[in-house]
Amino acid sequence: MPPTLHIAGVKDKALAQPIDIKQFMAESGIGIQEIVVYGRRYGHQHDYDHINMLTHSAARQDQFTDLLAWFERFGQVPSV
Repeated sequence: MPPTLHIAGVKDKALAQPIDIKQFMAESGIGIQEIVVYGRRYGHQHDYDHINMLTHSAARQDQFTDLLAWFERFGQVPSV
């Protein structure tokens, strides 16, 4: 399994709750896996739900920055 970054929003109550993602991670097998939950209590700028994890103006500084760091960490820096 390739290194996998799983993300969730604290206000996502239907599609990607952290408890479901953790179960999916356990079922996925051995490999490098991490989960990051996005919300103010974790130091982020917004309490994200499923949609605004991609559309909120602060997403660029929160999860998009983390995603680029993940690619860099595992040698897969996308060309911008």
